[in-house]
Amino acid sequence: MICYICDKEDWHSFDSKDQKLNPARELLCCKGCGSVCYRVEPASEEKIRDYYRKEYRPEPNHLNLITTTHKLNYIKIFLQDYFKGKEPGLVIGDVGSATGYLVAHFRGMGHKATGCEYTVTYRRFAEHFYGVPLTEELRTDLKYDLITVYHVLEHLIEPDKKLAHYVSLLKDDGRMLISTPQWYDVLEEASGPNVTTFEHLWHKDHINVFSETTIRNLFTKCELVIEKEDHFVYGQTYLLRKMTAEEKMHKNIVNEGWEEKVKRTLEAKLAIELFGRRDLREALKVWPKFPDAWLRLAFEVFGKDPDRQADLFEEAEKLMPIQRRLLSAKAVWLFQRQKYDEAMKIFEWFAKYCPDEDKLMFMGFACALNGDGKRAMPYFYQAADMDPRKWSDAMDWVCREAAKLPTWDERALETISRQVKETARPGLKLVDPMFDKAPDGYGSGQELGNSREGAENVPDETRLADPKAGIS
Repeated sequence: MICYICDKEDWHSFDSKDQKLNPARELLCCKGCGSVCYRVEPASEEKIRDYYRKEYRPEPNHLNLITTTHKLNYIKIFLQDYFKGKEPGLVIGDVGSATGYLVAHFRGMGHKATGCEYTVTYRRFAEHFYGVPLTEELRTDLKYDLITVYHVLEHLIEPDKKLAHYVSLLKDDGRMLISTPQWYDVLEEASGPNVTTFEHLWHKDHINVFSETTIRNLFTKCELVIEKEDHFVYGQTYLLRKMTAEEKMHKNIVNEGWEEKVKRTLEAKLAIELFGRRDLREALKVWPKFPDAWLRLAFEVFGKDPDRQADLFEEAEKLMPIQRRLLSAKAVWLFQRQKYDEAMKIFEWFAKYCPDEDKLMFMGFACALNGDGKRAMPYFYQAADMDPRKWSDAMDWVCREAAKLPTWDERALETISRQVKETARPGLKLVDPMFDKAPDGYGSGQELGNSREGAENVPDETRLADPKAGIS
């Protein structure tokens, strides 16, 4: 098996007679450049394809629709600058289209979009739900303005050859969107679940284990240049263009150092095992950038000590200043402590880059509990649209806040009252006509009481009065 970065065939195997890091597949590290992958020989390509056709995924359900809504919102935000000023009619290819949601979106924008997918149930779904027929391989009779490869490259045998093929299908000024998981930095499952085992995080289906350096090396090898990148949402995402002739002359592969890569891989396994045993401080010593360990320490060990929790958030943020998992937990923590304005700042950050129904619900809660029901309602509507399972809870809050807002006539009276106070001359004040003298018809020292007769004798001066100009 040849390395997809340096083309050498000199591997360190993590397997020994005493230990296999992943019982399902042999993990390797290239001694030539430090890239990591599972052993999958090119000759097994058809077998792998058949696995993805029939076994990789069950048929789609409503959870897929919600998940792809999240992904689509993020991709739309990430690509908004790319599409700015472009007319409809771009030729777009989507590799690994899953349910076809992205192809359907691009077609809805007026572009000529096509896609490919191996999983049979997903291809059926794409055609009969979105009206998007998919093929198994991307069409080669077209030249593309944009090719998207969203969380697919890590699954491919010989990713360098596959990526070079997609680059050959780009127009000279074409662009490529590539997103993959990112290993060897923050120890997390970027798609959402908590870290459980090494075998889960270094999953056998992720044949290529990309660090940030490895994926950059792959781009360099395939003569691509990064124009934009993001490491906040769902791994690492890049917008790329073709290299110029001059850039090709200076391209350089960075050697990651295989011994260090092996050491880091074993440290990741140890940290996850320590985490599983609730030995959280030791896990963080081994791998400091471990969000789940920080959060378990904060909420399980120091669950009743908000001051210590605040210290832990500050300590973790020094290592990971903008980390999705930590920021999400901190925003909820602030909300629970009724620090709604501080929580909203974080929730608004999420809404800017990767909105989801849970964050939108919290934004609605924060506004409503802060007394701004009118601002809260759109957040609840958006949450219900994004995830119909939130509809009843979101609508209860919408109804509650709508019933609190003043009617048109209440607003009108409030406006009139405010204008009177703002435009009155200096000296205007409330006058108590009973203070200096008794009302007519009552003797000295006689109490007014609460009788009907007394009430009828209260003079008109109880109205708002200007002492210099008489009654106003």
